[in-house]
Amino acid sequence: MGFNKMNVPCAACFFRMKTALARINTDDEIAEEVYRIIGGKPVDDIHVVHERKARYVDEKKCTGCGECAEKCPVLVSSEYNTGLAEEKAISRRYLQAVPSAFAIRKDGRSPCRAACPAEQRAQGYIAVISEKRFEDAYRTIVRENPFPSVCGRVCKHYCEEECTRGRVDEPVSIMKLKQFVSDWVYANNVTITEKNITFEEETGVKGIKPVAIIGSGPAGLAAARDLAQMGHRVTVFESLPFAGGMMRVGVPLFRLPWKRLDWDIENILDGNIELKTNTRIESIHKLFEEGFGAVFIATGAHKRKKLPIPGSDLPQVLIGTEMLRSIALSKEISLGKNVLVLGGGNVAMDVARTALREDAESVKIACLESREKLPADPWKVSSGEKEDITILPSKSFLEIVSTEGRLEGVRCIDIFSKDSMRTGARKSRKSKVQNAY
Repeated sequence: MGFNKMNVPCAACFFRMKTALARINTDDEIAEEVYRIIGGKPVDDIHVVHERKARYVDEKKCTGCGECAEKCPVLVSSEYNTGLAEEKAISRRYLQAVPSAFAIRKDGRSPCRAACPAEQRAQGYIAVISEKRFEDAYRTIVRENPFPSVCGRVCKHYCEEECTRGRVDEPVSIMKLKQFVSDWVYANNVTITEKNITFEEETGVKGIKPVAIIGSGPAGLAAARDLAQMGHRVTVFESLPFAGGMMRVGVPLFRLPWKRLDWDIENILDGNIELKTNTRIESIHKLFEEGFGAVFIATGAHKRKKLPIPGSDLPQVLIGTEMLRSIALSKEISLGKNVLVLGGGNVAMDVARTALREDAESVKIACLESREKLPADPWKVSSGEKEDITILPSKSFLEIVSTEGRLEGVRCIDIFSKDSMRTGARKSRKSKVQNAY
């Protein structure tokens, strides 16, 4: 073997060494990388130190046809051409590689995925969208997130806060791209549902007991989808007349149309999942007695919580989530002509905008935070203000005032925090929000 003056083998010998290693380790599903070569002229004196990297491809199934590389939308710099050329993220390590199985190159964890609670690989489906392969992009999304229509509309999209494109100009509109793809598949009536294997087909084991899931919200339906794909028989129990949980009764229709929510749910239930609505579970032990082998409790967070201030128990004082739930269930609800919403978050904005659609004439929002520090998404605040919703910032609530059971208003403290960032001090004065109701 020939070496140059720097004691580094020429390219041909370098690759031959790697080929020899691959032939020796044909049973290992790994990609070999030469780390260091030690030795002199005699071939027998050469020792190779190498490290093993994950291939991320099943070597026994890969035929080396290269079709995966043709479909892959991701380009990376070629490490075998000193970064002067590009190659696909999935490729054969080099032309003469033995075995010829392909390997996926992963250079780390994308910040958008790290920020996502569902660990959605946003960079993956965005790369596919860039090639206008919208059906493939949808398949990429639903592999990790069974609610693309929902998350394309109501997601908090932490991914965009961490998007590296934001360092240049603006983050990629990841949430809206998800909505676009799901709307495209819906409009073109594309069927994506794939047949789930049965547990017996996968393992050959018979007699596996089914799984019961209590609650058909996002957690319950996602668990049902995953369990069904693993081959388990799944039954979902829901106390409401329809599936969806807080996606159904906690998000206003103007933000999440039910036909799109129903479509996401139908795609999940097509995987041989049984749904029983109007069924309230009172005993877990009874489910086991009925033959279920496991129970997953996904009842959600529907319990109300009121402000601990005087007057909060008045009948005219409503909890925001309960109001949205009552409207979703078509229950009669009386809001009156003047409505005051306490809080500055996304739910408060949803409640305020819903009140306008329920024929309230005047809607105001009072919140603790300053106008610049509102926790609600800026676009929701802007939408509310365009609908003539008045925002009263920097208010802390003391009591809800009433006269002989008739609601009069809310007594507040005006918070002045101009100097609080520098000194930590806060000045305040008592006031009353007039004509709130």
